[in-house]
Amino acid sequence: MENLLENYNVTKECHYKNEHYCVRDNGSVLRYTPLDKRARPTDNKWTFGKLNKETGYLEIASVRIHRIVTTAFHGEPPTKEHVVDHIDTNKQNNRPENLRWVTKLENILLNPITAKRIEIICGSVEAFLENPSKFRDLFPEPNYKWMCTVSIEEAKVSKEKLLAWANSNKTLQGGSLGEWIYKRSTSISSKKANENDDRLKELFSSNKPQIAQNFKFEDEFLGELHENVNNQSVVETTNLDIENTFSENLHSSLIHEHAEDETLYKKSLTNNAFQNLKNWKALSEFPCCPVGNYEKPIVTYCVNLKIGSIFSKNKYISFIVENFAVSEDEQTLWVLCRSNEENPIKPYAIAEVNFEDNVFFHDNLGSFFEKIGAEKQFTILQGLEWTGGDSFDEYC
Repeated sequence: MENLLENYNVTKECHYKNEHYCVRDNGSVLRYTPLDKRARPTDNKWTFGKLNKETGYLEIASVRIHRIVTTAFHGEPPTKEHVVDHIDTNKQNNRPENLRWVTKLENILLNPITAKRIEIICGSVEAFLENPSKFRDLFPEPNYKWMCTVSIEEAKVSKEKLLAWANSNKTLQGGSLGEWIYKRSTSISSKKANENDDRLKELFSSNKPQIAQNFKFEDEFLGELHENVNNQSVVETTNLDIENTFSENLHSSLIHEHAEDETLYKKSLTNNAFQNLKNWKALSEFPCCPVGNYEKPIVTYCVNLKIGSIFSKNKYISFIVENFAVSEDEQTLWVLCRSNEENPIKPYAIAEVNFEDNVFFHDNLGSFFEKIGAEKQFTILQGLEWTGGDSFDEYC
């Protein structure tokens, strides 16, 4: 089986939205960890991105992969109004030759495949442009199922076939679009299963499981497996056995003891919130943690916080918000907290929150005897100068 992730010829580096990336010409990206920051769960790993099932685009930490690739290989967008056109209309084909900066109008006028689809529904592109709202309810729900990452050969074939269709008088009838383009509708199931099998082997042999991604992978994998079986797709019996292996062994693997220097996250008592069990051992609730999809999740979390409100609580203790701040790139939230426990040894603590793969990760950066000690660390984390002197905590 061809490993698309490792099949590339050129790499380029770029900065996009205050993040530093390395980008391959197969459409995969690697996001670097910022200087003086701790590595986030998806840092320093090559990926095609995670599928956003609502938009059909591939993303890394809610940032669309195609904009990163286009920036790396074609430069910055000419204006803020420019968007990325997937020339073959496959939103998951993020190879540089399939991407270009265009205005929204050019996206219609310059792409014959898009224009053809509009023409079929509206009669003509001109009719659509004259009054787009008139046709709003006539467009069907987007079909993302045929879209996938592709090899150089598949990218070429898909573009040629779709362009040929756009220049013909034919409509697409019968069968699946993916089967017509890639000739691999039945093999996709086997390929997916093999990829899942590889990921399982990697998971169980690794000492550093990525917790949020594993939980999400479990849901996606089982969902895909049942869907493939219901569609009578070709899946080998050995791949079907993976489901039982996964259900029985995954969760025990996730709570495996790790070396002292490793990070272990586990799902907290709040939906879409995980916590680092190395320094936050009791499972906690995070009442202010946002639920749902937001354009700026960390900023939304910050808006939910109020001085004096409860930041976290478990069966032993709760912490009250004393102060909070968001990093300049709006990717990290720091919360200075105070324990509500009576006569605690270390009343103050600092939490750090990051957002990856639609999940909030909570880390405890330490507890403090004195508020001045916590305030000093809180200030330094923001990259600001501390002028308040030393504290007892620095000598303990």
